[in-house]
Amino acid sequence: MHTTNRWPDLAAALQPLATSPEVTVRTLRAGEVERLITLLHRWYPALAVAEVGYLLDPVFYADQVAYGGEAVAERPSVMVVAERAGELEMCVLLTAEDDGRLLSGAMTVVSPAAYGRGLGGVAARSTIAVARALGADLAYALAELDNHASRRALEAAGLTLCAVIPGSERKPTANGGVVRVAEAMYACSLVPAVAPPRAAALTPTVAALLYVQHGVRPIGGEARSAAVPARATGVDAACRFVSLRDLDAQREAEADGLALLGVIPGTDRHLIDGALTYGFEALYGRPADALDAAWPDPATLPPTLAELVDHVRGARTMRAA
Repeated sequence: MHTTNRWPDLAAALQPLATSPEVTVRTLRAGEVERLITLLHRWYPALAVAEVGYLLDPVFYADQVAYGGEAVAERPSVMVVAERAGELEMCVLLTAEDDGRLLSGAMTVVSPAAYGRGLGGVAARSTIAVARALGADLAYALAELDNHASRRALEAAGLTLCAVIPGSERKPTANGGVVRVAEAMYACSLVPAVAPPRAAALTPTVAALLYVQHGVRPIGGEARSAAVPARATGVDAACRFVSLRDLDAQREAEADGLALLGVIPGTDRHLIDGALTYGFEALYGRPADALDAAWPDPATLPPTLAELVDHVRGARTMRAA
């Protein structure tokens, strides 16, 4: 994939996502920030305690949000909105990582008055559409485990479950406190093909999860690997991407007490014999027992998600079939 170092014009990518002729899907204009913040207070009062509570701060929009053609490195985010009859009904914050190689759907908020109109699906599809326009390798988004509507919207848009992140979001409780909750990471690889890793370059835990999640068995032969630096990610401040070409880095992450949270396709861009190749990366982060986080009843989750939650919480070891 070829990433651009400036935000492209997104109009052509976004408008086809509208659910009806009355709806316009576009990026936020600079003059609409105050209006949007007022609406966010009304739509989602709990936003003030969330990880993305900065969406209520005008300084964030002044410093981080692009409104047309700015450099991705300087303004890494765009805000996509859906508008009906002059009224904003939905917004989704999209943030570029690694100079545009990854694009995340950091937060979607829909007006309660617009529930049931498919705007969650519009937000999910806009994540992929903007990622394609940017030339990104991967589009991803997070959804709280018990937010069934958001998870279904992401799956319907073509994103698949890749990881579970313990304690990555904050929510208010009924007694006025705040509790950390886990989120599921859904991703869509936009690269032509993802090469399977070599068995000699994987820890047993990574090899097992690679098969369970993606049905991929590593190939034999000697591992052709140089040291690959681990990369930080916006998924969560404590998370890091580790290449499946680097056995030492996987062992180091596990020795550091980090938990394997998932395996992500297409994010390891490298050259093999002069040819651009894309591989898998492992996502490591804080173990579940390091956080006082709330978890939903596994019986309320779909089987694939419940199994991954079970793995991340350390209830049992997943083994390749």
